Amino acid sequence: MGNTRTTAGDFSAFRIEAGIAPRLQDAAAGLYLRHFGAQVLPFPVPAARAERFIRAAMQPRMALAALDGGGGLIGLLGLRDAGGGFLGMTADARAALGAFAGVTGALMPLFRPGPATADMVIDGLAIADRWQRRGVGRALLAHALADAARRGYPGLRAEVALRNRAALRFYEAAGFSPQGRHRIGWPWSASWLGRAAVMRRDVP
Repeated sequence: MGNTRTTAGDFSAFRIEAGIAPRLQDAAAGLYLRHFGAQVLPFPVPAARAERFIRAAMQPRMALAALDGGGGLIGLLGLRDAGGGFLGMTADARAALGAFAGVTGALMPLFRPGPATADMVIDGLAIADRWQRRGVGRALLAHALADAARRGYPGLRAEVALRNRAALRFYEAAGFSPQGRHRIGWPWSASWLGRAAVMRRDVP
């Protein structure tokens, strides 16, 4: 997904890398869990086990990572296409869930994925709290658009909870347009699932 690129935020320099290096994967699992834990797992799982699951399910090549000047992880953007996404239910991921794996597997038919598309899809955008509103999300999005164009995708798509007005404004400001509303995810999770706006932008 391209080489390392350097950019600048509002206050401090940071850079974007393709993929998540092994030394950053524990931090990536923790960051993703804090932002999307309720969306990934169908019921509460102890935090340590949930983080191990995300670490084991992670497909590092299907992401962009934002790093601060010291090389620490400050943000990530997962990606998904017809071949899979940032998280995959691998054998290691099932083992990490332990006794919870069987229940999760049994519930999977209830999960509603987003509508089929030829576009590249954003599979989660997470920014560390202290780096919010400093241009990290915009930089990750710009790199995702460039990667989608390079790889021949016609557009970049995001599935955003209707209640997440800040995220909807973010994508609208970045040139994304609403493409309809869908019921996506676990049907009993009121935090984000049930109704989501599909936002799309043509690649450059």
